Amino acid sequence: MFFINSHVIRAAGSSDRHGPRLQDFRHRCATESYSSGIKLVRRRTPLPVLSTFLGHEHVSDTYCTYQGRRNSWSRRLCDWKSAGRCGHEIDTTLPALLEGYFTQRLMAQRQASPHTIASYRDTFRLLLNFAQKRCGKSPSNLNLTDLDAPLVSAFLDDLEKQRDNSISSRNVRLTAIRSFFRYAAFEDPAQSAHIQRVLAIQNKRQSRR
Repeated sequence: MFFINSHVIRAAGSSDRHGPRLQDFRHRCATESYSSGIKLVRRRTPLPVLSTFLGHEHVSDTYCTYQGRRNSWSRRLCDWKSAGRCGHEIDTTLPALLEGYFTQRLMAQRQASPHTIASYRDTFRLLLNFAQKRCGKSPSNLNLTDLDAPLVSAFLDDLEKQRDNSISSRNVRLTAIRSFFRYAAFEDPAQSAHIQRVLAIQNKRQSRR
C-alpha cells in the first residue's frame, strides 16, 4: 500500500499542500507493520529494518520516535539485543553508559572531531560535579535516574546564573546531554520514560536585538 500511495503522491506533484505527504504514509506503514506483527525480515529484528525503512541514522532514533509504544518496543528491543547481536551482557550503569557513549557512539560510529569530544567531555564533567553536590553521591556512584529532568534543568540554570554562560553556551551543553540520552534510550530501554522527560527539555531562545 505504501508503494502504491507513493506513486500517487509523486504523480500529484508538490503543489498540493493540503494532501498527505509521502513521509506521512512512510511512518503510517512502519507503525502498522510493527503493530500487526508483520515479519519484515526476521521476527526478532523489526527495529533495524524499520530504522532503515524510515531513513534514520541510528536504531535509537527509531526507538525514540515510537515512545508511545514504549513497553512493546522495550520487549522487542531486548529480544533484538539477546538474539546474538551482542556478544556480551550490556552494562547499563551510568559510568558504563558514559564510557560507551564516548568510545562507541562519538569516536567509533560518528567519528566526532576532537573539538566536539572535548566539548561534550566538559559538559559531563560539569554535570557530574553539579549532580554530586545535589545528590550527595560521587560521580562513580550516580545512576542514570539521578540525572532527571529537574536536575538537568537546574544544571542549565546554574550555568547561566553562577558561571555566567551565555544562552548559546547553555544550549550547546543541552545538545550534548540530549545526544547522550538518545544513546541511553537504546542501551537501557527500561528507563525510556525517564529519558523522554529529559529529552523534552527545550533550548532557550535568545532575545533578538
